[in-house]
Amino acid sequence: MSLNDSRYGYARPDPTLARRRIVAGAILGLIVQVILATVLGLIAVQGGTIGDMFAMGSFSSLVATPACFVAAFALMFSPRTRQLGVGVLVGAICGTLLLMGGCAAFG
Repeated sequence: MSLNDSRYGYARPDPTLARRRIVAGAILGLIVQVILATVLGLIAVQGGTIGDMFAMGSFSSLVATPACFVAAFALMFSPRTRQLGVGVLVGAICGTLLLMGGCAAFG
């Protein structure tokens, strides 16, 4: 019985490919979460200081982070995209922490 025995309908992925999918998903999740939260923050402020924009960006991550989590969990349902979903989840968490740090530093 080998490690990639697909007798049960699921073959374990190559570890190198899995790492690439996780990193790509993390980058994708980070970018999508930060852009979505920033756009929502800019729509809410429409003028003001950079501190106000960071504050509204971090506040609007209350919408962007769960949206990225939903996308990540939807990707995790399929065995082929499970690693990508984990990466999107990690990226969204890192993006949220980045926006909170920006709010603490500039706001």
